[in-house]
Amino acid sequence: MTSKKVIRSQNIAIENRVPTIYLVDSAGVFLPLQEDVFPDTDDFGRVFRNNAVMSAHGHSADCRHHGHVRGGRRISARDVRSRPDDRWQRTVSRRPGAGAGRNRAEIFGGRTGWRGDARRHQRNGGFSRTERRSVSSRAFARSLKSGDTGGSLPGTAKKPEAPAIAAEEIYGIYDSVAGASYDMKEVLARVVDAGRFDEYKAEYGKTLICGYARIGGFAVGIVANQKLHAQQTDHEGHKRMEFGGVIYTESAEKAARFIMDCNQNLIPLVFFHDVNGFMVGRDAEWSGIIKAGAKMVNAVSNSVVPKITVIVGGSFGAGHYAMCGKAYDPRFVFAWPTAKYAVMSGDSGRRHAG
Repeated sequence: MTSKKVIRSQNIAIENRVPTIYLVDSAGVFLPLQEDVFPDTDDFGRVFRNNAVMSAHGHSADCRHHGHVRGGRRISARDVRSRPDDRWQRTVSRRPGAGAGRNRAEIFGGRTGWRGDARRHQRNGGFSRTERRSVSSRAFARSLKSGDTGGSLPGTAKKPEAPAIAAEEIYGIYDSVAGASYDMKEVLARVVDAGRFDEYKAEYGKTLICGYARIGGFAVGIVANQKLHAQQTDHEGHKRMEFGGVIYTESAEKAARFIMDCNQNLIPLVFFHDVNGFMVGRDAEWSGIIKAGAKMVNAVSNSVVPKITVIVGGSFGAGHYAMCGKAYDPRFVFAWPTAKYAVMSGDSGRRHAG
């Protein structure tokens, strides 16, 4: 009966094109009754199929985990695939202890001992973001409509607000010396209205900053290269140091999903460039950098919302393409006096020639 109720609610959402919010705390299917739940067109498999269809049609879907989410309910909450490019909406874990996993460790006889939680999924898989304070479900739904998390349409402008910090202070933050590191978030704080920036998956793919803000009162999605070096945990749980300004597999995956999210919500995109290119080498190849990079380029290429590109520092190689270079039809390209772009930087060119 649970599956029939869920499918009925999905059919209503599909027919009337209304958003769907999942509030999940589930142990999955009741196994003693699996013959009544598993194989047919009105059973739980249809729930996953409907999620993918709804995503492909541009229906907004958001999921909130209140506790542990196991088995099929985890799939309906997260593994929504409308096409090979992984198009889906936001997932929010309400508290750090909340978690998702394919099944509990007991199902495997306790052999693995693994229990997922929100922080692990946030750092290692870019799956969710964790709310740092308790927010009621009603307030969460209101925020989607108000634009605080990117849910507003581009025409719903609010009264413009000045940046929280004077824009002139950017000159004291940005360092045009090649290879120098600086915090791009400090630049954004001096550009966006009131300095308010709702970052998307902050703990995942840290060399690219994605998030929602307002500029001149209008809602925008921002994709910016982070020039600070950062420690990252890969898909296998291994820690590594990532170089600022380089696009890694996790960064490209995050950006692709964020760009598609903005397209589904009709939110214009602003790209801030200071990129050396995509990461190269054996580990990068094995992590799937080619596939992830192609996914990001595909998302930018097929983006239908207005795009604006700002070249802050260097913009080199395929990184220039993925960050919406001139060939990818931005409405405008603005370049700071410090901007440089080419197939590769001068230093890299000299090393390559040598």
